[in-house]
Formats: sequence, C-alpha cells, structure tokens
Amino acid sequence: MMRFVHDNDAAAGSKEASFAPYRPLSEGLAWLRGVCERREIPTIRTDTEMLMRAILEESHPTQILEVGTAIGYSACMMATVLPKATVTTIEIYDRSFYDAKEAIERLGLSGRIEQHLGDAAEVLPALAAEGRRFDLAFIDAAKSHYRTYFEAALSMMESCGLILCDNLMLGADLTTPGSGDRRHRTSAKRMERFLEELRQDSRVTTDFYECGDGLSVSRIL
Repeated sequence: MMRFVHDNDAAAGSKEASFAPYRPLSEGLAWLRGVCERREIPTIRTDTEMLMRAILEESHPTQILEVGTAIGYSACMMATVLPKATVTTIEIYDRSFYDAKEAIERLGLSGRIEQHLGDAAEVLPALAAEGRRFDLAFIDAAKSHYRTYFEAALSMMESCGLILCDNLMLGADLTTPGSGDRRHRTSAKRMERFLEELRQDSRVTTDFYECGDGLSVSRIL
C-alpha cells in the first residue's frame, strides 16, 4: 500500500519539523554540504534532509544501512542526528569511498560509520550472510537497481523497520513525458515499475513524499 503525502501535509511522526527553515546540524555538516555543492556532487536536498531528520528522531534506529555513500554527507548527517546509532554504508566508486573516509574522519564519526567499498548487489548479500540486522535503510544509489537493493535490505530489516528511498522522481523524468536521454528513460521505466510494485507490496506500507526529488518511506509490517 502506498500513500502520497504533500509537502503542506503534516505527516504522522514528522512533527512538522521537516518543513521548518533549514539549518545545518553542525559546522562540519555545513562544510561537507558546501563541498558537495562546489564539486556538484549529488546529495540529499535540504528539504529531504529535514524530513529525514524528523523521521530519525521519531524512530530512533540504532543500526542503519545506507546504499550509496557518495562522499558521506547523508551517513554523517544520520550519525549526527543519532549519537548512539551505527551506520553501515556502501559505495561502489573508489574516489567517493576515500573522499567519504576523509570527511567522516574530519567530522569525528569514523567510530560509528562502517564503510564498505564495492557493488551493493554483492555487498548486501554478504552482509545478510553475516546475519546483519538493521532498523532503518536509506537507498540513494543506482536508480535502475532500486528493486534489488530494496529486496536485499528488506531481508535484513527488523520488525517495523523503515526503508527510505530517495530521488524517486529522477529529476522530474517521471513527471515529464519523453524527458531525458535513452539511459534516463530506461531508468525512469524501471523506477515506475519499482513504484508500482511498492504500491502493491503487502509486506510494507509506504508513504511517498514530494519533497526534494521524491522520497518513499516504507514500514515493514
């Protein structure tokens, strides 16, 4: 089941704080967001961050899984919001992995953020084989593989855990017919299929938020 939540609606559990004016959580995060902007590295948008912060503060996960580290902004943000949580994050690109490692160390979070370098399609099954369990997963990686990542994350989720998926609108490719090149159109078709499967998935209940580039929040039933 999927429910659509508009930006001006107060979502259950959001405390409406997600729609307050954006303020960085720390000087370190402000610096890291600035790095992302200067280098044009995709990261979560500020309104998406505000919503995620509200969800994290409401749900208090202690074991978080992230698919798609980039240079570490969202992992650092989640670890900052939740001082007792551990974040396990996966990144496929070497340069991003090591840039994230440097940023995580600079923000003093290396003790609570566990990095994995590799293809999430291979790392996730390895984590599952180790018996790893998580309260919350955040997926922000290759959009055409969201179904694979979602299923792998779901297999490791605790009861009533949350799976968040970002960038579901693909930069508006899902709302503008014929937009983007062939590769983006293929990703858009796969994303449409993934969203339709989420709507019909009886294992979860999903809210879709229009903030940022589209965020889904699926709760395990």
